[in-house]
Amino acid sequence: MIEYILIESEKECRDNYSDIINKIMQKEKIKYQIYEFNKYTSNLKTIIDERSCYKIYLLDVCLNSQTSGIDIAKYIRKSDLNSEIIFITNHDVMFESVFRTVQKVYCFIEKFQNANQKLKKVLDEIITSYVDQNKFFPIDKKGNTQIALNEILYIYRETAERKVYIVTNKGKYPTNLSLNDSLKFCDSYFKQIHRACIVNTKKVIFYNWNENYFLLNNNIRVFMCSKNYKNNIV
Repeated sequence: MIEYILIESEKECRDNYSDIINKIMQKEKIKYQIYEFNKYTSNLKTIIDERSCYKIYLLDVCLNSQTSGIDIAKYIRKSDLNSEIIFITNHDVMFESVFRTVQKVYCFIEKFQNANQKLKKVLDEIITSYVDQNKFFPIDKKGNTQIALNEILYIYRETAERKVYIVTNKGKYPTNLSLNDSLKFCDSYFKQIHRACIVNTKKVIFYNWNENYFLLNNNIRVFMCSKNYKNNIV
């Protein structure tokens, strides 16, 4: 679930941002909700304080109230460093003040400089990153138990037990999926490098095809690397 929080004095701008968001999210299978505010309110505070989901804030600097967009962003960052904050404003002179006083601002967009194109590009980047970080691998065929793809180091078949295991830094987990079925649930970073092993290439720092092992980024060597699958990597 993604929550978009639009904090902007002008309704026309809020409508425009909502239209851009809806068009982007139509392509994704992600639940989302858009909230609109023209100033700081108790309802906005409640949404900021709620930690149930990922948030993307679109903020103007100057609002029709004593509380500015910068004030709101500073309040957000008191307890939330994970949500994204995007400033969209006519006040380009506030660029330095924004980045000097607010932690982790994703970007600053000037309304008079191709704002729609820039906003679309930025949101596409954020959603792509969110999707990449929130893909899951099902431990069972029904998908009742899942592991985030980016946590998986490699997947292998234990010859003696004839069982497939998912290996992470926290441990290994048995699955009732076959190795071939497992590969179907992986993204393009996962490659088969042995008849009994699929590896997350983002976690590997070295392949030794002559000695049949790969080295993970936690410095563990795994001896399941076959020259027969070398073309899957190079």
